[in-house]
Amino acid sequence: MSFVEEVRQIRNSLLRPKEQLVNFNAQAATTKTIPYGLWICLALLAVIGTTTYGASLGYVYSSRFLNPLVLLWVTAVLTGPAGISWLIFGLVLTWFTRLNPLTGCYVCLITMAYGGMILMLASLVNLVMGMSRPAMTVAEDICGFNEIFLIILDVLMAWFFTAQMRALGKPIWKTLTAWVIVLNGSFLLLSVLVSTTLLAALGS
Repeated sequence: MSFVEEVRQIRNSLLRPKEQLVNFNAQAATTKTIPYGLWICLALLAVIGTTTYGASLGYVYSSRFLNPLVLLWVTAVLTGPAGISWLIFGLVLTWFTRLNPLTGCYVCLITMAYGGMILMLASLVNLVMGMSRPAMTVAEDICGFNEIFLIILDVLMAWFFTAQMRALGKPIWKTLTAWVIVLNGSFLLLSVLVSTTLLAALGS
């Protein structure tokens, strides 16, 4: 596949994700019908967005507690569990809905990419709030903002993901069940595990 064609595929995936998904699935999605450039682009958007967001939170809290290790801790607690929980979710979803594995991977990646772009915007808000107000007073405001933001983002991403799956004829109840139990559940458990491990390491 030519470079121009890969760029077109990336553009179509970001601007018309549902239509592109149906086309990929109709072609029995393979690494030929879904180019490597598209996989890389979507993965980068997801990883950069999540890491940037975690780092923006870490920046605020590290300045508040005057400990640069807090930046690493907050970033790791967010990015590590997020990536692993999506991997678990993708595997379970493929089995649960009998999706083509590459189609399932694509649905997950396009959803993560959109979420990553929104996380980048939230990162800017965190940085602006962190720089414009004293560190000791801004943490509570940012905590409240991010709690509400993450809940809204989860709902939006679940809606987006469900819409993609409906286009493939998959029942809403299956999609939402997997989303809440597998994705959100594994993220919560992994976050607690990573947080506990890092706190123990920092305290030793």
